[in-house]
Amino acid sequence: MQYISAIIKAAIEKGIITIEMLYTYKEEDIVEILKNNFSSWEQFTEVSEISETDDFEEASQWFNVTGPTKNRMINPLVNINGIPVRIDSTNTYEVQKVLKKIENNNVPQYAYVKGIKYPK
Repeated sequence: MQYISAIIKAAIEKGIITIEMLYTYKEEDIVEILKNNFSSWEQFTEVSEISETDDFEEASQWFNVTGPTKNRMINPLVNINGIPVRIDSTNTYEVQKVLKKIENNNVPQYAYVKGIKYPK
């Protein structure tokens, strides 16, 4: 959502779209305008990975999401073979690794999308 906000702001500042257009045009039309004017739009729609780091210099090279976050320990139900089970009781290595990072408050400070710069 932050990228969409940034690209719409840049489009308005450049005069590519107007605020009125956001209320009167169809979503598909706005997307087409953004796609035609910002090469990063296609990259954004194909993002499948967010990189994490504690290094500000690394994160600041790319479109990043930074700022203080509040860690919340949630324990949702997941469906395992038709049986609802609390996620912390699963034996999935990846789930346990993420839960341990959260529990230890060992979450990297910055997250960024490599390859996408801030829209200008």
